Amino acid sequence: MKYSTLSDIVVKEALRLKESAGYSGSHTDGGSASLLQKLSNYKNSLVVKYDLKPSEFNQLNDKDIGEPNDFSNIIRKHKMELAEDIVNNMKL
Repeated sequence: MKYSTLSDIVVKEALRLKESAGYSGSHTDGGSASLLQKLSNYKNSLVVKYDLKPSEFNQLNDKDIGEPNDFSNIIRKHKMELAEDIVNNMKL
């Protein structure tokens, strides 16, 4: 999995958490800020791992990073949604 794909999935989940908290009447963000901070910390660890200079940060988007365990539940949920979409489209 490329970092850009992981980032898209995590940001989408953070938005979902925030909306869900808002719809339920909560005055919090539903944990979206901590999830985005976790992604930012992971990105920083990748920058160090690949020894990227600030001008090279955009190269991170194309790096194949696998499926990090820190985000395994979110990735699994995303894969299930993709599978459901495929099944639903096959029924049409």
